[in-house]
Amino acid sequence: MGITQGPKFFGSATVGPKGQIVIPGDARKALNIQTGDKVLIISIGSKGNMLTLCPASQVEDMLGHLNDHVNTLRQAVDADKEQEKSK
Repeated sequence: MGITQGPKFFGSATVGPKGQIVIPGDARKALNIQTGDKVLIISIGSKGNMLTLCPASQVEDMLGHLNDHVNTLRQAVDADKEQEKSK
């Protein structure tokens, strides 16, 4: 399935007495969230007044890709510094 492109409204949920909410079925399907999956709840917005829900596995994948790109950029910067030193 993969991550849905762009903002999408999946409906609403009511917070129960134990602080729990039910993730709407369309959202679970679009984000490929299965029973037992871990999700991360992250505060966003300029005042931290919005929450976003992310499947932990997708965040781990994203961080892995970012780490790869950071390492590539770090190597390029280091190579550039070495080149400048040799001038």
